[in-house]
Amino acid sequence: PVDALNSCYILDPRADNPLCLAVSRDPVTGFIKDGFVNDRNLGTLKQSGYDIGARYAIDIERGAWPRKMVFSYQGTFVTDYTVQRTPVLTPINCKGTYGGTCSSDLVSNVQADYKHRASTTLSGVRFTAQLGWQYIGGLRNSAPGATNTVRPYSYLDLNLSWKQSDALTINFGVDNLTDTKPPLVLSPVLYNTLPDTYDVVGRTIGLSVSYRR
Repeated sequence: PVDALNSCYILDPRADNPLCLAVSRDPVTGFIKDGFVNDRNLGTLKQSGYDIGARYAIDIERGAWPRKMVFSYQGTFVTDYTVQRTPVLTPINCKGTYGGTCSSDLVSNVQADYKHRASTTLSGVRFTAQLGWQYIGGLRNSAPGATNTVRPYSYLDLNLSWKQSDALTINFGVDNLTDTKPPLVLSPVLYNTLPDTYDVVGRTIGLSVSYRR
């Protein structure tokens, strides 16, 4: 609302300013009622970076119990990320930020400049064990004048699978192994945090048994 009002009535007060269309008035009093802008057809988003993936496997021969070790990595590096809500506003540096100021779709509230998922998997004839590591880089509040930050976060997940026979398989898993709590932020979405990115449930344990006749 502030962007629309500021542009329409102060910075660029002209009849064809597209932001003026976002300002509505009360039909009775003539007073300004709202100035909501949702970015559609008005703003631009520019992002550049690198997505890197790697996988490495090792065969471990141990007699009658052959094993395989697999290392995998998927990382995202953001080198530049700017949001310009309207052509008359200055682009905002949104790299490594969180908050509505840099939310281009009114939903995505976290723009980490680096994150990855990595895992180590050990598998044999009847068993599989995997340890996963999710990393989210540190963030700063994108609101003008804000100085608060969010530290980098890591989550560990453990998954085990045992194939007792061709018919019976047992699976066991633990998500958020270290029971890491989500950050408490000044511009939250829900539950005083950012649940679309950080785990709000805590450590979760699951067990399943499948049997095929």
